[in-house]
Amino acid sequence: MLKHYGSQCKAVITDNESSVIHRYTTNCYLYEFSVGDETYTGNSLIEVGNKDKIGDTIEILYFQCWPSFNIPIYYYDNE
Repeated sequence: MLKHYGSQCKAVITDNESSVIHRYTTNCYLYEFSVGDETYTGNSLIEVGNKDKIGDTIEILYFQCWPSFNIPIYYYDNE
């Protein structure tokens, strides 16, 4: 749905880490982006420890009616 109907914008990778720790996944840095006056975050899929990426800008997709539902565009690179 996001790939075909999402809106695209830029987000900045922060040094904040995802707080969700799963047994079989890695901990990743978050990104932030703004829509109107609201700031949203998402999982950048960049593993913690890759500090060179902090501050970089990435492209993300989100639903205009539900910006908290978002994902980096490069998530779809493997499809």
